Amino acid sequence: MRRSELEKAVVWLVPLAALLLDLTLIGWVLPHTPVRDETTFYPAAQAFAKAGALPSLEFLRHYPAPQAPLSLYWAGRLLSLWPSLELLRVANSCLMCGALFVFARFAARQRENTMLAPLLLALNPYFHLVATHFYTDALYFACVVAIVTQRAKQPRLALTLAPLARQFGVIFPLGEALFALGQRRFRAALGALASLLPLALLCLLWHGLTPDTPRAEVMTDVHRAYGFFFPYVAAYHVAALGFYLAPALARVERSPWFWVSGAIAAFLELVAPAHQNFSARV
Repeated sequence: MRRSELEKAVVWLVPLAALLLDLTLIGWVLPHTPVRDETTFYPAAQAFAKAGALPSLEFLRHYPAPQAPLSLYWAGRLLSLWPSLELLRVANSCLMCGALFVFARFAARQRENTMLAPLLLALNPYFHLVATHFYTDALYFACVVAIVTQRAKQPRLALTLAPLARQFGVIFPLGEALFALGQRRFRAALGALASLLPLALLCLLWHGLTPDTPRAEVMTDVHRAYGFFFPYVAAYHVAALGFYLAPALARVERSPWFWVSGAIAAFLELVAPAHQNFSARV
């Protein structure tokens, strides 16, 4: 099979196979009740459904989840049409599959060996965890793919939406701003920073980085119990970064620093001890 034919096969077959696998898990394996972090996200989406299309500022200050509201808001809109956890799971599965398809098409147009990136994403267990559960990560992942694949077009909308899906999405507008400053493109740097304005307004409303809700106190209790650094958190963040930043790796130069940092990250992931989910113990 020629390389062009192989690329076309990967672009279409890998996302489709991932979608079929995830829909099978949703329909025949997963229980019909919330599991894992859905026990937080699903009630929050139900609260957004009850709050209506235009939630009050008081609701936005106290809604029952520590994550930024965008994913929960759109889930609430879906629940207002059909109150079903399976609907949210299927929507996440389609969103992840669509993002994987867009990234695979993008990777096929890049230099050699980049087609391995969508394959690795499709084999990542966290990809299928997000695609089969109602997690707020799905919309964030789609925003990351949009940022990476449309970077030449300055994707201001995706830069704005990513932090509104998950707060740590601020890394992309900040990274764009620093990159533009390094090239002395000051207007572009200001534009990237301006995309953080909606999240900044939310933080002013919250008087912090999360809504004023007991769920937002989990990390405070965790640090009180375990200190400010413990191996489980290091392992989790290394694993999460490997998933969230995987689309960006298609643009990263394969320098010696690339391989050294990858080896260090893999070593940290291997040596960190397994740990029960800390939020379940607080």
